[in-house]
Amino acid sequence: MKYLKIISLAMMLPLLAISCKKKPNPKLETPQEELDEVQVHFVLLDDNQQATTDTTSIIFDKNGASNIDLLTVHAGKKYLMLIHIFNEEESINEEIIEDGDMHQFFFMPSESTLIASFEYLDEDQNGRAIGLKNKIEWA
Repeated sequence: MKYLKIISLAMMLPLLAISCKKKPNPKLETPQEELDEVQVHFVLLDDNQQATTDTTSIIFDKNGASNIDLLTVHAGKKYLMLIHIFNEEESINEEIIEDGDMHQFFFMPSESTLIASFEYLDEDQNGRAIGLKNKIEWA
C-alpha cells in the first residue's frame, strides 16, 4: 500500500509541476499602419475664407525626414491644412475616415505661441474630430 501511494504521488508531481508553471503574460499586438509618406499642405485662405493658389507643402518619408527644413507662413493669416497619408503609394485617407472613431491627429507646435487658432474641419461618425482637414491661423 505504501508503494502505491509513492507511485501515485510520483505520477502526480509532473502534473503539478506543469499546472503550476506561470504562463507569461500574452502581449497584445496592436496592428500598426504602415506609412510610406505623409503630405501636409497649407493652403492660404483669403479674407472671405476661400482657398487661394498659395500653397506650401511638406512631405515626410517613412523615416520622418521632410523635404524642407523650414516652413514659411504668413503671421495672422489663416490656412487650410490638409493631410494626405500614403502606404505603398496609395492614399489611405479613406480608410482613416472610415475608421475615424479610432483615429485623431493632434497638433502641438514647438512653441505654444506659434498658433493663434486651430479648428478641426472633419469628424468621425460620432462627431469627434479626426484631423485630416483643419483650419489654422499662425500667430
